[in-house]
Amino acid sequence: MSIHEPDPTTEMSLAQLSEVLGVGPHVVTYWLVEFADVGFVAHDGLFSVEAVRLARLIHRFLHEEYFTLRGARQLLRKVISSDFSVALSAEAVMFPQSEANGPGTESVESRLQAAEARKSALQEVAGLLLVIHRELANNRSVAQPG
Repeated sequence: MSIHEPDPTTEMSLAQLSEVLGVGPHVVTYWLVEFADVGFVAHDGLFSVEAVRLARLIHRFLHEEYFTLRGARQLLRKVISSDFSVALSAEAVMFPQSEANGPGTESVESRLQAAEARKSALQEVAGLLLVIHRELANNRSVAQPG
């Protein structure tokens, strides 16, 4: 299943988040228990933009990278402790605000500034991805009998 792209500026209900991730509501509810210590929480039945982003990372680690719950939690702790804001900036790269207003609604200067901001965010995200890649490689080498 592919993950649908959420609206990056709104909160989501359990049903909406489940649909976006392509998992049942019971799965997301279980993640609330398992990943509460890394900040995956809902307030008044709604998931904040940050919680939605975290849910997408959890989904990726569990369903695409095939981490165990423990492994995903450990990696998330490491990512969050290094600088979770870098990971969240990837969302800004994928969903620039200018696209929400439609094409051609901003000046050339503001588009250049936005492009520079995306470039900077991509560089930060690339650095974070290298850290994650190294961690994955280390975990795989430890898991393989030597």
